[in-house]
Amino acid sequence: MRDGFAVAVIGTGPRGVSVIERLVTRIGERGWTGRVTVYAIDAVEVGCGRTWRTDQPDELLMDNSTDELTMFSGPADDGPVRAGHGPTLAEWYRGSGRTAGVRIGDAVYAPRRAYGEYLREGFDAVRRHAPEQVRVVPVHDEVVAVTKDDGYAVVLKSAPDLLVDRVVFATGHPEHEADAEPAGLGGAGLHERDFPFVRSRPAAEMDLDRVVAGSAVGVLGMGLSFYDVLISLTAGRGGEFVRDPAGTLRYRPSGAEPARIVAGSRTAVPIRVRGVHQRLGPRTYAPVLFTEARVRALRARGKNDFAVDVQPWVDAEVNVAYFRALLAAERGQRTADRFARVLAGADPADPRQAVLDALAEVGAAGYRPLDLRAHADPFRGVRFADPAGFQSALCRVVREDLEHAEAGNIDDPLKSALEVLRTTRDLQRLAVDHGGLTPAAHRAFVSEVAQPLSFLSAGTPLVRAEQFLALVDSGHLGVVGPRTECSWDPGHDRLAMHSPQVAGSRVRVDALVDARLPRPDLHRDSSPLTKQLIKEGIWNSFVNRADGEEFDTGGVAVTEAPFHPLDSAGDPDRGLYVLGLPTEHVRWFMQVGTTPPGYEHRGLGADSEAVVADLLRS
Repeated sequence: MRDGFAVAVIGTGPRGVSVIERLVTRIGERGWTGRVTVYAIDAVEVGCGRTWRTDQPDELLMDNSTDELTMFSGPADDGPVRAGHGPTLAEWYRGSGRTAGVRIGDAVYAPRRAYGEYLREGFDAVRRHAPEQVRVVPVHDEVVAVTKDDGYAVVLKSAPDLLVDRVVFATGHPEHEADAEPAGLGGAGLHERDFPFVRSRPAAEMDLDRVVAGSAVGVLGMGLSFYDVLISLTAGRGGEFVRDPAGTLRYRPSGAEPARIVAGSRTAVPIRVRGVHQRLGPRTYAPVLFTEARVRALRARGKNDFAVDVQPWVDAEVNVAYFRALLAAERGQRTADRFARVLAGADPADPRQAVLDALAEVGAAGYRPLDLRAHADPFRGVRFADPAGFQSALCRVVREDLEHAEAGNIDDPLKSALEVLRTTRDLQRLAVDHGGLTPAAHRAFVSEVAQPLSFLSAGTPLVRAEQFLALVDSGHLGVVGPRTECSWDPGHDRLAMHSPQVAGSRVRVDALVDARLPRPDLHRDSSPLTKQLIKEGIWNSFVNRADGEEFDTGGVAVTEAPFHPLDSAGDPDRGLYVLGLPTEHVRWFMQVGTTPPGYEHRGLGADSEAVVADLLRS
């Protein structure tokens, strides 16, 4: 029997904790007198969730600096830490006395576990100082089903069912079927062989002990998880990165690491590093060409093709920032400001031409625009005569990226431009989300177009590029080449990796690590909860349909805010809410779950506020 109003929040990473913090805050502000029970449920660690669990090693770093995040909907005040009033991550970290992590300029990149401790301590403070009528109950258990039963019954693996009035799903990264072979393995059937294959999952959960010292290990994927694997197999096994007298980072092996790490990916380029923060805190940027009004006008005319209708405006806006920084450095700030003023008054049909015309008007017609696709995939179509030639070209790309990063995220034209790609994510989402694209364009966006945007707008601390180069120099790391392919070598009973663009690149490995986090896909999700929700029609995959075409996205079909799941008839279940990764492809770039200080009502914060407002109305 329920006592008052009960809410279950399934998953207590940043999204789940944000919903709880804001719900407790708004109840306190509105002076509710009725009893409210909030069950905070997590199978890994209540208060921080799976990705930010606090038992991770310190070498696994955050990709955001501490000044870019907060879990509270308002700043700290003279009272205790509580819902609505608490420290940012930077304030908490400074006060904690912790020294682990990396300082780059004025920015601090903390260990991932430290963010988990911040979230957990903040959650505990919210629970401890909640209004008298609000009870926040931590539940460390796995949810295996949610059924409708005079409200909802939340079925736990190890404890009695919880009967609640509303359920918020914030479940995070999916688990795929164990016997489903990941893409790119060439039908090697590794799940059927006695071969050390480490499946994709957060690095702290990977069974990297299967990779023995002195062996050759392949790593598929060169994004954020790639660096987690790379560091876990080197510094995580006792190796050290030390600076020589010239200031260059060198790797000092422990003997416990693999003799050779062989990486490969589609582009064969590691994810780019972030520029040195020249101003702490989230960067603000007022778009000149790729504006909210323009995106809404595109949406108003019907479904679009991102590559044709939206990408040109994204590219143009990136180039506005690129040329403002470049002109300021080479021709002075007055020229840069004049360039921006010319574009601010323009209403062009062709945004790329508008940028070129503005350059010509300020006497800078000779400059070439930044090509995002070429920057994301610099070796497309390039062939190499041998692995040494490719390795040299790759290291040159990494060193150049490091040099740009060291020049700063405002002064350096390239890094300034990529920061704009990051700050306009919400506008890109506005163009894409909830069927904004035609089915064919949506399929192309998921499979091809989105990857460069995600790759370039993310980033990792610049020390990772230094570590990459140090490991290449020490001989512990090599990269196969672009469009890496895998195949089983029966003659040696091992897996072979090679690049069709690099002659002589074929190399055999003793183990393989998949460092590509799986895309959310309801059809492949092995979670008992997901399977039950699909079976009973509570969750359905969103199918984008138009003009006789359709694209099954594999993401949970939801309404716009507050994100109620839709049944097979398209009707919303108004007692349920789905946030984050399960809705990927219906919404875009849901792996980003951060709230910047001063922007608590945007992005993740806006999603949480929408859910809480609907909960309070109910």
